Amino acid sequence: MIIDTPIPVDLQRTHYCLAKNAPAMQILRDASGKLRLGTLIKLPEEAEVEICGEGYNDRTTKVCWEGATYYVFSDDLRTGRSAAMSA
Repeated sequence: MIIDTPIPVDLQRTHYCLAKNAPAMQILRDASGKLRLGTLIKLPEEAEVEICGEGYNDRTTKVCWEGATYYVFSDDLRTGRSAAMSA
């Protein structure tokens, strides 16, 4: 069973699964240490991401996945996991 109800992000809960292939804007540091936006990619459905900060607006969240940092839409996060993953 898959639970895919979008939920408001709770910054105290740090790990979520993506509800679907989700657009994500990579966040990079330039040579001077300033943050800049990188490539827009799609993170895979069921990717486990960790909340690592607030988004740039009330609809986004900053997450870490596989050693990189991204902004994703909060609605693309979910708490449920497939039965196969939790077995």
